[in-house]
Amino acid sequence: MNRTLMTGVVLSFSALAAVAAADDAPTTAPYVAYTLIMPPGMKLITVSGHTAICPPQYEEVAQKCLAKVMPATRPTTMASDILEKLANSRAALAREIAADFDIPGDKIAAFLDGTLKPALERGAAIHARVYVLVGTQDQVTALLKRGWHAPLFQYNPLANRTIYEAHVLVDADRPLDDTVLWDEVRPGESDDEIAANMNTELQTYDAGFLFGCAQTALLQVRTKFVTFLSDSVMTPLKMPDSEHWFQLGVTGAMSSKYEAMITGIPRSALAASMSRDSANNPIQSAPIDLLHEFNTSNIKPDYLPYFMDAVSRKGTAVVQKLIDKAGDPAIMEIINSIRAKMPPDNAALVQLIKDDTGVDLTNDLLPPP
Repeated sequence: MNRTLMTGVVLSFSALAAVAAADDAPTTAPYVAYTLIMPPGMKLITVSGHTAICPPQYEEVAQKCLAKVMPATRPTTMASDILEKLANSRAALAREIAADFDIPGDKIAAFLDGTLKPALERGAAIHARVYVLVGTQDQVTALLKRGWHAPLFQYNPLANRTIYEAHVLVDADRPLDDTVLWDEVRPGESDDEIAANMNTELQTYDAGFLFGCAQTALLQVRTKFVTFLSDSVMTPLKMPDSEHWFQLGVTGAMSSKYEAMITGIPRSALAASMSRDSANNPIQSAPIDLLHEFNTSNIKPDYLPYFMDAVSRKGTAVVQKLIDKAGDPAIMEIINSIRAKMPPDNAALVQLIKDDTGVDLTNDLLPPP
């Protein structure tokens, strides 16, 4: 058994790609969370907020161990922390959005109070119900063969043994399963070793779960801001597909500004994270040529999300560089120029940006030499 518990949010693509995937997903029945089924012949022991499930012979060991489990360090970007910062900076945040994009105040209020805040409240309400099952391979396999089940456990009939995959996904948009961990007791292990392994399982889970909750909160903030800016400002421009790097770049770079105001993370770090290539994407952003025309219909559907993620990351880097040189007000100036006369191609868009700001993005859009 791998005693390392992997807990957290799987970030496969950029925020915009994640939103697009969610929008395109078919409607499904509400998710029904797993609720603990108490294994027969086992005892339930709770001490100081942690719970073990074990045969009677391990009851004393479990009680001593649970009393010594130390609380995990809590990240400072939990949903409750961000909610507090949002409340304290809401007026300033609304002013910045209005100043940057000339969005009506009632529309900004509807977003902050009716979209962003409820999403964070759902994240703040996430509560884990976690149990650690103490038992040997034979004991747990016998339970599964008798019909007991839990999400992380799978019986392999060919090997006649239990497979345990310690991976938990934190998702604020669906109810959490009850989580059953496994402290697998191996032949010859002493009580102290059993207790130490139980302690490791619980502490690793607690730390990973808190990290996952914090990452979920940050992802919620990012997706909400990106979607809001896209729907309110950029998508209505109806720019040609080949110029979508600018749309993606603006939503990425400017959302970083607003994220920073309510997360405490520096804007530069957030912009860098949205520009940096993802380890989950085989397509690197730098070699993509954003200057010359490309047709996304020529890309296989399975690869399109990866490609657009890379376009988004490079576009964010380019627009952030533009902002660093010309300032935030330059974005609205460019948008107004686009509204006045839509540039027919990227060459015209680059020239429009240069005319408005004095910044030439030609080399930034091209692959490196």
